[in-house]
Amino acid sequence: MEKPPAQELETGICRRFYVVRDGKAGHLGDRIEGTGYEGATELRHGLGLGMDAGGTYTDAVLYDFKDRSVLASAKAITTHRYPAKGIGSALDALPSALFAGIRRVSLATTFATNAIVEGKGRKVGLLLAGYDSYDLARITHRPLRAVKGNHDIMGSLLEDLDEAEVEAAVLGLIEGEGVEALAVTGAGACRNPEHEDRIKAIIRRTTDLPVVTGHELSSELDRILRATTTILNARIGPLIMELCTAVEKELLRRGIATPLTIVRADGSLMNLAEACEKPIEMILSGPAASAQGALRLAGVDDALVVDMGGTTSDVAITSRGRPVLSGRGAVIGKHRTAVRTLKSSSIGLGGDSEIHIEHGKIQVGPRRILPICHAVSLDGRVRGLHAEIASSPLAEIAMMHPAQVFILVSEPSSEAWLEPREKAVLLALRSGPQNILGLSRALAYPFLSCIPMKRLEEFGYVMRCGLTPTDLLHAEGGFRLWDLRSAEEALASFAARLGVGVDICGKMLRDAITEKLATAVVYEAIADSGRPRKEGELAITGFGERFWEGAASGKRDGSLSYSIKLGLPLLGVGAPMAAFLPDLARRLGTTSISPKHAETAGAVGTVISAVTEEVEFLIRPKTGGGYALFGPDLKKDFLGLDSAKKAALDLALAQMLRKAAAGDMSHYIAEISLEDESLELAEGQHYMETRIRGLARAIVEEDGSPSA
Repeated sequence: MEKPPAQELETGICRRFYVVRDGKAGHLGDRIEGTGYEGATELRHGLGLGMDAGGTYTDAVLYDFKDRSVLASAKAITTHRYPAKGIGSALDALPSALFAGIRRVSLATTFATNAIVEGKGRKVGLLLAGYDSYDLARITHRPLRAVKGNHDIMGSLLEDLDEAEVEAAVLGLIEGEGVEALAVTGAGACRNPEHEDRIKAIIRRTTDLPVVTGHELSSELDRILRATTTILNARIGPLIMELCTAVEKELLRRGIATPLTIVRADGSLMNLAEACEKPIEMILSGPAASAQGALRLAGVDDALVVDMGGTTSDVAITSRGRPVLSGRGAVIGKHRTAVRTLKSSSIGLGGDSEIHIEHGKIQVGPRRILPICHAVSLDGRVRGLHAEIASSPLAEIAMMHPAQVFILVSEPSSEAWLEPREKAVLLALRSGPQNILGLSRALAYPFLSCIPMKRLEEFGYVMRCGLTPTDLLHAEGGFRLWDLRSAEEALASFAARLGVGVDICGKMLRDAITEKLATAVVYEAIADSGRPRKEGELAITGFGERFWEGAASGKRDGSLSYSIKLGLPLLGVGAPMAAFLPDLARRLGTTSISPKHAETAGAVGTVISAVTEEVEFLIRPKTGGGYALFGPDLKKDFLGLDSAKKAALDLALAQMLRKAAAGDMSHYIAEISLEDESLELAEGQHYMETRIRGLARAIVEEDGSPSA
């Protein structure tokens, strides 16, 4: 083993950039700016077609790469059961005469996220190697089988694999449980994937079912995160393949033959084959695309992006022209994964969020409903129904939300699983929209709060209509898309319930929306110093409840008043955001930016991303002294940290060259970053590990295509 170096490198973050052509790398330094390559990974001419299928709306844009401008944009309602249908509707609203000039087609979508949250996908059998009883108790997925065989966190063999036991476990999952795919995770495979590879080979000899191994997706040390990520990837694979195939058909139907690329959770692009192989990387692609699109539209590098859609508002911090990535895995529903995504937070507040009253206080969200102004434009009978509630002598009852109406949006394939009163609700709604009073009469059931709506709404058969921020914007005159009169009536109903004038009611609703947005922004800003999200949330508690309530609401606390001043401008995107952005910026003591085409920023972000390949290495201190360097199928020992880092840089570049060549990249920018992680103790900073990431972004040649 080599001698320790005379001087260790300082801990922190360092980057190196290289330009690579035909396997030969030239060093550009620690910055790409000023080298002439800063825009080399972007298309210089032709058009880009960007699509962003969000929770409420699907956006599509035609982007001119030469002028860096949006030529045309369109919005359509997202069709959750058949996302390609909503995408097709958005495409039909674009000028088809321009389609011949398209050089890139990119898609960001919530489909993978929704599939995980809703529990969709194929039945997955989980095979675990080296997991102890404590680990197994924390994994709730079934069916699973556990076998012996393990490596420690330094990659050394602890227990060999029993191949006969593996064969029996595989047969048990396939023949005994009827699984449709297999997920394999070894406890120590993040440091030595030998056992995962051997298990996969055994499975290949036994069956042709799809199989995914944990180390193919992540080098995350947390074995529970790796197992979860592997399960979810195996589960949603066919759904993503079906979606991508359907989207390709929609494109070809319109004469668009350009290959489809997909946005990853970190904002980069992957080709269709990789998306089908690693669909888990598609989760949260929408917020990543939106943040990138926001920066491009605004022409700034550093901002705090607030994206308000129809269902949620996402807050992301950017730096040096890119979204800041999180050091923690993305959380989808109840699942924490090992997928790297941008550092952001999301709240249930959007243009279609329900405005309601609880205990005399205005609440906004998190439930998404259909705005009254939209519902009336679809069915004029809704207007009289919400007016009936306002005039009812029961209107003061807390459960009688002003302006609330229910409509039937789809039929269940079978009613066998429904309760009698649920069937009665569907029967009543088949004759047209109903408010809660009408449903009570139809069911001959006086207990309004017990009318069974929950499952019918969760499964998408019934939709609730009511007052939303979209209705507020209609009533104020800032947004005119649907029925103005119904929005004004709904706002008047709320004003009457609160016992105030319509103008005062509108201001109260605005204040409630702004306060909720301000809370989300400050949560994100507090957690921006590199601390985990949990510590950021604890930090806001440390401010004191009285301080925060006064700062977020703008109200005085006795003789004291509080304020907050952000160090970054607020960049607002999404259709409703422009209306609330100025008030939000004033409350947080900063400036605001609302760029042109902000309502379709996510679609813009999809086409300005670059096609990438990535590798990762890790340096950790050894118990007996020295350092270990881990990489794909690699483990090396070093006496000094400095020598380990230098070797990591060389190995990362070599691995990038091999991986980029395998991915048909011949001309690209390689960025290699080293980032130290330390723990702050009473005696000072304690070094934990160094992560080395290599990222290759394809350089676009003069013909308008990525190099190949």
